[in-house]
Amino acid sequence: MEHHANFIPWQMLAKKYQIELRIVPMNKDGDLDLTELKSLIDHKTQLLAVSHISNTIGTIHPLDEITGLAKNKKIPILIDAAQSACHFEIGVDSLNCDFITFSGHKMFGPFGVGILQVSEKYLGDMTPFNLGGGIIKDVQIGKTSFLNFPHNLDAGTPNVSGVIGLSAALKLISKIGKSDMESHLNNLTLFALDQLSQVPGIEIIGNPKKRIGIISFNLKNIHPHDIASFLNKDGIALRAGMHCTQPLLRSLGLHATARISFSIYNTEKEINKLILSLKDLIKFWS
Repeated sequence: MEHHANFIPWQMLAKKYQIELRIVPMNKDGDLDLTELKSLIDHKTQLLAVSHISNTIGTIHPLDEITGLAKNKKIPILIDAAQSACHFEIGVDSLNCDFITFSGHKMFGPFGVGILQVSEKYLGDMTPFNLGGGIIKDVQIGKTSFLNFPHNLDAGTPNVSGVIGLSAALKLISKIGKSDMESHLNNLTLFALDQLSQVPGIEIIGNPKKRIGIISFNLKNIHPHDIASFLNKDGIALRAGMHCTQPLLRSLGLHATARISFSIYNTEKEINKLILSLKDLIKFWS
């Protein structure tokens, strides 16, 4: 269920160093198969990487169980929190993990800036992935030494404007309150699922135990790209395609879906407008 950003890097690393990449399957509802996860973890496992929330079907993964399995085997765990950082309280301590990553633009901030948080246990293991000015402690003809993390990862000219913009976005989120944001998204998700179920010929993709803010669907005999184009004329923005999760959709036998996602500025009135537009589309297509 991983976004390609938390899949391709490990795939490339595995190819480069002849490392085995093991993929945890999911069930038909869109939940990870934790029984299978247990069988995939062994004494050779070097890292467990998992998203907090699926960006395609909105599944909230049971991180307590997943991190518990990893910790019992003393395996470091990385969490992709791009979909959850905006409205969940996160941190390497609170989530009982070792690495957390997320994007600035998912938190109302600028594009091209993000966060990597590392637990104290692994700070000394973090080495530069890109070389250049700004990360140097000392340079000699025979050797170079680097600053300590996180300063050793910021080679070259830093994205100053992006960081300032992200800081402003974080202050906005703090002012609103993440618990209020999560509650609002939960309410919208439940309302949307109820209303969408009344649309003829709709197929909601996945029925996970816990989900929030993201719903993928298809309409019978109407391509997702046509859905998006039709709704666009009504001022409704959704995404159509594979959502940077091609392995996920292929496992479901799908080529694409339409996907709606909510944030703090969305309302039930907008969902009602979506439903009317979908029904108009079905009439137009029939």
